[in-house]
Amino acid sequence: MKRTFHLACRMILCALPLAAMTFASNANAQSATVAVLFAGVDEAKKALQDIIVDAGVQGQVVTGSAQSALDGAVADLRRLINNDVSLQISSLTGTAAMLAQQIQNTVSDLDRLIQIRSQCAFEGVDRLLYGIKTITSQLQNAIPLVKSAQPFLYTFMFDGHSPGIVPREGGRATVRGFSVWQGVDPLVDLVDENRHLLMHLSPSRAADSNSLSVVVPAEAIQTASGKCLAVSVTPRATTGFLFFHGTKELPAMYLPICVPATINAKFQFVSTATFTCPAESDEVRLDPHILDCWNDSCEHTAACHAQYSWPVPNNCRIVRFDKQDGGNKYNNNTVVERIASANTITADGGLDTAQCACAPFVGCKRLHHTQYDKIIAPYMRCDVNSYPALSQATSILSVSTDAVPACVTMARPCNESASSYRLDVKVGFADDALQQVLSLPTVTTALTSMPFQSTDYVGMHIQGSVNPRSGANTEVCATLQVRQCGY
Repeated sequence: MKRTFHLACRMILCALPLAAMTFASNANAQSATVAVLFAGVDEAKKALQDIIVDAGVQGQVVTGSAQSALDGAVADLRRLINNDVSLQISSLTGTAAMLAQQIQNTVSDLDRLIQIRSQCAFEGVDRLLYGIKTITSQLQNAIPLVKSAQPFLYTFMFDGHSPGIVPREGGRATVRGFSVWQGVDPLVDLVDENRHLLMHLSPSRAADSNSLSVVVPAEAIQTASGKCLAVSVTPRATTGFLFFHGTKELPAMYLPICVPATINAKFQFVSTATFTCPAESDEVRLDPHILDCWNDSCEHTAACHAQYSWPVPNNCRIVRFDKQDGGNKYNNNTVVERIASANTITADGGLDTAQCACAPFVGCKRLHHTQYDKIIAPYMRCDVNSYPALSQATSILSVSTDAVPACVTMARPCNESASSYRLDVKVGFADDALQQVLSLPTVTTALTSMPFQSTDYVGMHIQGSVNPRSGANTEVCATLQVRQCGY
């Protein structure tokens, strides 16, 4: 999962198998202790907490309620077993055994949804969240009935879907519980959030007396987006003896079914380009040096000169000399010369032959020139590169199972020799802020178009390319496509 690119990996994108929860589907589950069961609950809560990070405001509400439901069930079971978590699940009896089974079923159903989520990215987040809401609401609903040893309902599953998932098209659903079928067909209704009747449903017996099957019409689902309806089941038992038979209705049971509201996933590409542009440095002053020489007497009139060389780095050149008088008085009109070679610059200067006037009995007198004395400092400029960086984001687009293209255009800051490009992907839900989830490997190119590395990442397929010379601009284009989630 950690390829050559940077990932901001969240649980909603890359949930891993919950090791402590695998006991729920293991043939030896009943030999596990209550402590192992509670460890599975802790892992489920951790997975839910990680989902909160990415699933936005609605995710925070749903997963917060789910964690509370799990906490409540664990607290009830602790009281029933006097907090002896070393007990084996198979040794539990009565209410404790039933409650442990419901916690185990809930953890297993949650694990199934999270594992599906690990295979796909953002499609179906509404089904994920409302599935979590349904599963944990069912646990909360069943606990009072379990504790009072009454018949109860604990889950449903539509054909072709995972437990707790309500498909928009409706369909046949199997409802499971305890003592659902007691010799006479139960009464089954679909009710709203306030338990007002929406429609009667016709039940048929499923695998055993603890399950039934009903068909929920699509129109009942599609008009209830974002609401938690309930299947109401009223068990009926036969009364009387011999030829005097009657039917007795038991208390109604309610199984929440939360219908997903549409939560639109959105994304955005952000392209960052770093250009390599030719430039010239500011002037750089080299260390100064004193050039000096003398012809300070008529006995010493020969021309003199001084010279000093400075190294010059490659791609640099001397642009001027700074000349200042030295500390001695002198008479000098000689101009400093510059002698350039491949890797040095030399300053050369001095005095010509001094002139003297001589007279009998007086001797000789120097007419001019005493000392050449200059402080010389060269200044150079060098060829350098600047690296201006530009960043441009696409508009915010809706995630789709079809490839969605987007492009950005950036004005090139120079006639660059090369440039490098990074493509970041941000995602979010509904009105929540976008979050960066990954960066594609950087590509570097000069004049030719170049593709980014095509990337498949937990259900997302991303591919892009760079056209560095689109007129006076650089153009970066990419597409994002997500896999259909099979909840």
